[in-house]
Amino acid sequence: MRLIAIGDIHGQLDKLNHLLAQIGPTGQDQFVFLGDYVDRGPSSKGVIQQLISFQMDYPQTVFIRGNHDQMFINVLQSCGLIKDSRFTQISNIWVRKKKKRADVRLFKQCGGEKTLESYHMQLIQKNAGFNLAGSIPPKHVDFLEKSQLYYEQDSYIFVHAGMNPHLPLNQQDQEVLMWDRSLTGGPSGKTLIIGHTPTVEGEPLIADDLIMMDTGAGCGGPLTAMDLLTGQVWQAS
Repeated sequence: MRLIAIGDIHGQLDKLNHLLAQIGPTGQDQFVFLGDYVDRGPSSKGVIQQLISFQMDYPQTVFIRGNHDQMFINVLQSCGLIKDSRFTQISNIWVRKKKKRADVRLFKQCGGEKTLESYHMQLIQKNAGFNLAGSIPPKHVDFLEKSQLYYEQDSYIFVHAGMNPHLPLNQQDQEVLMWDRSLTGGPSGKTLIIGHTPTVEGEPLIADDLIMMDTGAGCGGPLTAMDLLTGQVWQAS
């Protein structure tokens, strides 16, 4: 068995395909994708479709929700296309810190235009709100809604960005799980596996209680996977 974590993809379908080809997945493997499937890269739609197909072949795969995935959910919910909750409905910290940053504006500022282009969709302002011209496949909506905020297995905790090590996972604020950059490790006896904050050298950063897997795939760096049980690393540039 291999326990394989994969960092932020950000619409880089070619890198994802190259990485998976190197790994050679088997039915004995457990994959955990750390979120940020969309934005910045050219193929957000293709990435999500590939991940849906991958889960059909490897149903034990876990998909963590990243902040970019949540921003896409925010916009789709605002346009009436998704039932999941926006940050303002699920995070007290978000309301205090970022309430003035409207869903659509923040999404576009963070690379969301590339996601819309990949789906051939446009956001059209109408009165005080927005309508979405175009469509997103229902299976893609379902994929986004079913993504998990955290996952725990044995001595590992997987989240997108970070956590408060003094609180149980079910008491964490979602803003911390998806946006935190404090780089605090896991609680006693646990190793925290995260994406979100790119490493400096384009290699995963490994500490006693923290492993950082975002190596900048969305900004020209490689996409990285690691077997946590053996330390083997794969990269696609």
